[in-house]
Amino acid sequence: MSRRSYTMDIFRAAALLLVLVYHSWALTGSLPFRYGALTLVVALGGEIGVTAFFALSGYGIYHSIASQERKEGFRFLPYMRRRCRRIVPQYYISILFAVVFLYGGTYLSFGGGIKSIVTHLLFIHNLFPQYHGAINGVLWTMGVTFQFYILAYPLYRGMKKGGIIFAVFCIIVTIAVKGILYAYVLPGCNMDHNLEFFSGRQLITSLDNFTAGMYVAYLGEKANFEHKRNVKYLCGVVLGCIVTYGVCYLGRNNDIHTNNITGYVWHSFLALGLGIIMFFCSMIQCNPENRFVKSILLLSKYEYGIYLWHILIINNLIVNSGIVQAITNSRWPKLVYLVFIVTAVFVGSLLSRMTDAYIASRNDIR
Repeated sequence: MSRRSYTMDIFRAAALLLVLVYHSWALTGSLPFRYGALTLVVALGGEIGVTAFFALSGYGIYHSIASQERKEGFRFLPYMRRRCRRIVPQYYISILFAVVFLYGGTYLSFGGGIKSIVTHLLFIHNLFPQYHGAINGVLWTMGVTFQFYILAYPLYRGMKKGGIIFAVFCIIVTIAVKGILYAYVLPGCNMDHNLEFFSGRQLITSLDNFTAGMYVAYLGEKANFEHKRNVKYLCGVVLGCIVTYGVCYLGRNNDIHTNNITGYVWHSFLALGLGIIMFFCSMIQCNPENRFVKSILLLSKYEYGIYLWHILIINNLIVNSGIVQAITNSRWPKLVYLVFIVTAVFVGSLLSRMTDAYIASRNDIR
């Protein structure tokens, strides 16, 4: 497509807010929501947000590789160098901060503490149940995403050649692997329910999420819409929201990480609903100079840093902030969610700006 759709950045910001609200809700002991549909969205906000991030990664990587192919031909090392410059510095800083300032030197005395740090630095911690969420509960997604980057080019070529057939193939592979894991492998492991979540959110069991985003990019590349009839595309976004809500309703009544048909297909159906939203969002143009849109675009710009830091920030506020504890015990305990979100956005965006400025200064020196 010839023009960038800022509406996709709004979609990214919405996914981030869903994750922030969900973790605020979960980490405070699930303060009750009694607002009908909102309750369902909050309870599954983490799953929705992470699936959206995976799909957005697929969408962005597809366009990144396509752009590189047009300009200079695809070369793996320059491609990975750009990916690493984007995600590694702030990722490493967040690990350093957590280990040194939150856990202190005592973290290194824990059994497997050094191994946990090393696996995190190598982006393979998500492959080990004991290290999966050991340092920071959200970092497992970075392991999965990094592994997707490594395998993205073959997936991109498969999407370019196969289109819908390749996308369906990836969904079938994902569902089949989940079925085998849940039905035959995990029952003999004698571990708790967290192992099902761990197994169901690896690269191979999230392949449908990433390829859903790649397929949206593939469709947009083929469609070449003119971005004129926004009302039509808005109706498409609404349709995607309806599908996504229906999938969430199904997930509420059936465990989404379990040995049944829902456990096998739920994330694939969720990726379908989110993919519909993404496709029609990519066709909509909004005014980036509008004040409201500007604020949302700013949130999207620093989404990565806010995402990396928000659990550390929220946990620290819960444990150490007297104000947060007072609000939690007041007549309006849900106000604490606003405190969490505002603080996480402020600190995360500030650290993102500092990291970006440092990287820019290093590039200038070179």
